Amino acid sequence: VSLAFVLLGSTAVLFQTAHLGWRLDEVLYEVVSAYATCGLSVLAAAQSAAGPASSKYPLTLLMCVGRVGTTTIAAALALNSQRRVIRYPSGRILIG
Repeated sequence: VSLAFVLLGSTAVLFQTAHLGWRLDEVLYEVVSAYATCGLSVLAAAQSAAGPASSKYPLTLLMCVGRVGTTTIAAALALNSQRRVIRYPSGRILIG
């Protein structure tokens, strides 16, 4: 799942910045850094003004997904599809 996020993110950033001549290794470094939320950057410091604003959206999404975690997201999506197997007893309780 993590590899899929990295591949999709790097593909999106490469398509959006194709006219700037960013190399694949630089984009992969940015995408993996965003997914791992470690704060390292190669392109942002050197060419942040040259890059389009739309290339920052996949990186921002990867930062959010990497911070929350793929397991948490998968559990949240699977939670709605499960059927409840626990039934709580109901009845009238007399006290005193």
